[in-house]
Amino acid sequence: LYPEEYPRIKHYMKYLLPILVQNSTKIVSVSENTKKDLIEYYKVREDKIVVIHPGVDLKVFNPGIQRIEKQTEYILYVGALRRYKNLLNLIKAMERLKSFDIKLIVVGDDKSELYKELFNYVKGHDLVDRIVFLGYVDRSTLVNLYRGAVAFVFPSLHEGFGLPAIEAMACGCPVIASNRASIPEVCGDSALYFDPQDVNDIASKISMVIKDKNLRRSLISKGLERAKLYTWERSADQLLRLLTSML
Repeated sequence: LYPEEYPRIKHYMKYLLPILVQNSTKIVSVSENTKKDLIEYYKVREDKIVVIHPGVDLKVFNPGIQRIEKQTEYILYVGALRRYKNLLNLIKAMERLKSFDIKLIVVGDDKSELYKELFNYVKGHDLVDRIVFLGYVDRSTLVNLYRGAVAFVFPSLHEGFGLPAIEAMACGCPVIASNRASIPEVCGDSALYFDPQDVNDIASKISMVIKDKNLRRSLISKGLERAKLYTWERSADQLLRLLTSML
């Protein structure tokens, strides 16, 4: 879908992968949305594809012993810095939220060409004090960032699954997300959705979560329950049953 983002593997995806999927006995897909993509772009028979969602380690990604109510300090983005992740629109939404004393923390690759473009935009629009690029962080730091955020915002135009959203939910962080691709499938009614191509809508939904403590509490509660559906134990059990059925 985005060959310019993956120059090293685009030929593999175009020429070798079609042969592999056609000659495979079964294909495990991480989401119904990816299953749909396989059917549409690789003409795979629907009955050949089995959806097994990935999971999170709830022993690591959890709210901690005690969740402390904090002042509205920052919202969080976690993910690769690629154009279809739509981070520029999230940054533009932050411009519309200048009345709030809140920052955007970005966790992801800070060595890419897109990072330079994004940082130049931030610098040129006087947002340096409000947009913080952390680069990659270790897992314990990531968990603490999820736990302390006012909300996790996921503006992506396309995802195969969208694991950061479930990590955030498991840590007791409200999720505000794009209404595209696999994200509604994965998050269900546990996220507040926006049109990722509408900057005003993104800003509006972030504003709602900042101002409404009851909405935040509701998203936290729903998210914690939703995250319980995505465990590696469940994924492994489903994969084992699939492999056993093929013997």
